[in-house]
Amino acid sequence: MISEFPLKGREILAVYLMLKEGEAELDETLLQLLDRLERTLYQQLTIDEFENLRENYKKN
Repeated sequence: MISEFPLKGREILAVYLMLKEGEAELDETLLQLLDRLERTLYQQLTIDEFENLRENYKKN
């Protein structure tokens, strides 16, 4: 098992957006990951940045 596999920058956004898109089909493990990513993004982004996450991801 992999003990640590840190995601950085745009990788976090990409994984979050992918998981969010398929949220209805996620198992418990992936739902927990989605929750952790979402909490991290809430802490690090402004409301405007979070609400426009997909558009900002596409621009960069």
